[in-house]
Amino acid sequence: MASYPLIGKKTVYIDDLVISPDFVQDEVGKITLTPGKTEVASQSGTINVPNGSYEEMSFELNIICPSVRFLGMLFPELYHNAKFKRVISGSLSETGQVRFGANECVSNTPRDIIIHNVCDGHSSAQDFRIPQALISAGGEFGIKIDKPFVVTLTGSMTSGANGAVVMGELDLDNPSYYDEDSGTIKTESTQITALTASPTNISGKVGDHVTVNVVASPNGATGSITATVADTAKATATVADTAKATATDNGDGTWDIQLKQNGSGTVTFKVGSVQTVVNFNIK
Repeated sequence: MASYPLIGKKTVYIDDLVISPDFVQDEVGKITLTPGKTEVASQSGTINVPNGSYEEMSFELNIICPSVRFLGMLFPELYHNAKFKRVISGSLSETGQVRFGANECVSNTPRDIIIHNVCDGHSSAQDFRIPQALISAGGEFGIKIDKPFVVTLTGSMTSGANGAVVMGELDLDNPSYYDEDSGTIKTESTQITALTASPTNISGKVGDHVTVNVVASPNGATGSITATVADTAKATATVADTAKATATDNGDGTWDIQLKQNGSGTVTFKVGSVQTVVNFNIK
């Protein structure tokens, strides 16, 4: 069964600014990475050889902007606070100006952008991160009476030791996630609490391969699943050539069960104190 864990609502983090799905357009944006190439012209013809650089590394984010104050949070270096507060939509709020094109020195400080699947919780397995994003002091501003005010943030990114764009886990050493409260990346390990195997009963002849799907939960948990083959008439098989079957992890949630000798037995999938059992019969 196909699964698409990348699909879902997105939260966008820009440093400590949290932009919920309510303010992210359905077309979130795009990342452009155009590899550089060198043209080699010879008597045999002209070919373009990748040279390891990038001709373009850029991004766009489409943000629904509810107020000028929110616009100022997108462009903090262009925002200027007023010396007074104003009642806006029933709330006494800070107010001010966002100045584009003013004759003032504005530095473009790199910002950390993370695009996160809302339903993934504390898992960063499907995250997109631009750790050194340079947001352009401008963009496209769609102003229409029948549509929300949408700001298209554009910019480029600088390369670092771990790349200009990172897709997937925020940390390869420890399970981690972006913590909204502190505005930092934290580590957290959630244990697997349930295993379910399908099918639970398999049969076939010697030499057959059967695929078993092992579903673990909750989503985002980490751990290592082991498989132990046991003969119903004997103790657990610990030597491969005496086992009636072998179980090999395919790395995608499925296991390959190879039926090797006549008889019956079980394959026990286990992580910690949680387990699920598959029965097999070989003829």
